[in-house]
Amino acid sequence: MNILTRSTLLVVLALATMLLPACSTPRLEGVVIPGPISVVAVIDNDDTRLDQVGIPYAHVRVMLTGNGRTLVDTQTDEEGRFSVPTSGNQMARGTVRVIVEADGYSRVDKTVPLRSFYRSLYITMMKGPGQPRTVDPQPDAGDAEQSG
Repeated sequence: MNILTRSTLLVVLALATMLLPACSTPRLEGVVIPGPISVVAVIDNDDTRLDQVGIPYAHVRVMLTGNGRTLVDTQTDEEGRFSVPTSGNQMARGTVRVIVEADGYSRVDKTVPLRSFYRSLYITMMKGPGQPRTVDPQPDAGDAEQSG
């Protein structure tokens, strides 16, 4: 292999290495931690607050505000983190409703702008009564009739 071909190959490999992360699947990531107030914030992926150990097994649901379509329905891991792959068709930039529930914490239900797939959600939850997890935003009509 001559020097020109080797140099060209090295340049192509260097460019491919730099561009490969940009082609990766978008992910919605975040952490759910205890806090003095309930907050949902959209932060950069390299924010050090994401390094905190959070609330394990919290139920996280993210929905589009316009049509109520569920984009993410997942649970945090044992360290309070979640990471869900999303596609361009599934995940739309815009305003989303974030609902989070965990045993022993007050339910979080906030609306935030999500302008990029490559941002993270930083969620804090206040200690509260241990309520059963009911992520549905509105009770089913049949359930209301049975309880009365």
